[in-house]
Amino acid sequence: MELKSEKKFFKGQHKAIIEGEIFHRVQALMDQNQNKHNETHDMHRHLLSGKLFDNNGNQFKNQGTSKNASRKYRYYHLNGKYLSAGDLEDLAISMFREVFTCSLDGIISPSQEMEFNALSNLAVG
Repeated sequence: MELKSEKKFFKGQHKAIIEGEIFHRVQALMDQNQNKHNETHDMHRHLLSGKLFDNNGNQFKNQGTSKNASRKYRYYHLNGKYLSAGDLEDLAISMFREVFTCSLDGIISPSQEMEFNALSNLAVG
């Protein structure tokens, strides 16, 4: 049997329960699964993380809870104030879309408007 410490393996004193080759293949699969978990976690980040503050400049923190395995709830919270992440993010996206699709006549030059429209098409599309 081998002992693992910080990716180093040491000869143990007991007979191995499983063959070394199988052990190493399983370890490699577990490392791959761990990476997939991190990618999945990143896909579900809060849209407004680090960007939401109260009137005094205090930052709301992300929080999630689950009543059962199939339904997860996400919130922003600060000092007993809880805001639904989904509702707030939907509102923010709606406001962004309104800004990106508004008329810019007289506000910026025609060349700046063309550049802005190209960028907004990427963001909204």
